[in-house]
Amino acid sequence: MKILICVSRFPFAKATLQFGGLIVGLEQSEATVLTVIENAAERPLAEATLAQAQAILNLPDTVMKIRQGSPTNEIIRETNDGQYNIVVIGDHILQGFFDRFLPSLAHRVADRTAATMLIVKEQPATLERILICTSGRKIDKTVVQMGARLGLAATAVVTLLYIADPVPAMYTGLDSMDESLADLLRSNTPLARHLNWATGHLQDEGVSHNLVMRRGVIADEIALEALAGSYDLVIIGARAGSNFWNDLLVGHVTPQIVDKAPCSVLIVRTNKPNKKKKKK
Repeated sequence: MKILICVSRFPFAKATLQFGGLIVGLEQSEATVLTVIENAAERPLAEATLAQAQAILNLPDTVMKIRQGSPTNEIIRETNDGQYNIVVIGDHILQGFFDRFLPSLAHRVADRTAATMLIVKEQPATLERILICTSGRKIDKTVVQMGARLGLAATAVVTLLYIADPVPAMYTGLDSMDESLADLLRSNTPLARHLNWATGHLQDEGVSHNLVMRRGVIADEIALEALAGSYDLVIIGARAGSNFWNDLLVGHVTPQIVDKAPCSVLIVRTNKPNKKKKKK
């Protein structure tokens, strides 16, 4: 496992380094810290930033790198050249009025990388409560497995969240329409089999966990659950090789999940199942 931690300037880089260092320790990974400069005149400041980053991480054999050019392009190049499994980047901080209408650096990198990506918010680097979001599809197994691995390593409490379609107002209160989680798990549907597999996997891995089903708009319900449960990390999935913003696995929703979440978000890249060829 190789992890790339991308930083710019302090004090904003501190949260990114702390959470990135936490994941490096839990995954027992190789770590590289990257900062990008626009011109050679910025190199002394970049070197000072990396020296401070090294002191904060306090991890042996951490590689420090400086690249010159566009931050988005250089992060992507380093990710591809180094074949990193996880890229860690800080959440975007608005600096001006027009900035709110532009994609953040984290958004742009997520749109172009095939690596799993951790977007760090400004918060203490703790990992006691993890929220795993699943669409209920087989492809989300990778998301559940990643969450289980981190949960076990951190001895965290894990919640598996599934968002169901909202019940139409005209059917509210009717038992036939308002299916409970228990009813769902007893049904022999692909969704039920996936949820039963996921909870079984967490159980087999020895991870303290629970399963929650909410109804409503996916991005909103994930944000509400993350806030209500005081989670430290939300884990979602996106297909490898796809356009991140158009193909999030959690119900094919927009990047509002990342923007609305009150905590850090781990975007796990998954592989699309191979379709069986039809016999002629």
